[in-house]
Amino acid sequence: MNTPSTSSTPAKHQLADPVFAEDFLLDGIDEILTMFTPRQLRLGRMPQPKGAVIFHVPGARSWKLGQGVAEASIAAPLHGMYLGLWGRSNLAETALIEGDKALAVQVLQGPLTP
Repeated sequence: MNTPSTSSTPAKHQLADPVFAEDFLLDGIDEILTMFTPRQLRLGRMPQPKGAVIFHVPGARSWKLGQGVAEASIAAPLHGMYLGLWGRSNLAETALIEGDKALAVQVLQGPLTP
């Protein structure tokens, strides 16, 4: 008789969520928003946003993408923002978006990275 495993060890084919240090996650977010995305914009690989968007990780820091007054903000917990910006989750569905949602979604569609 097969009984379900009560072990906390993941099954053979199941991957556990990796645990990364806060500074690693912040560095990964910063890398996208201050290096990759500006490069994507400069090379014309991503449409120029029609307004500025703030990316905010509560309790950590914020980044501004675009010029002028922010017309939208995208807020998510550190792990969620990291995964979303690296394309491992959908920030348009999981983040708190305030202001011009269409602008925020356009920016999230990027492509933010090469």
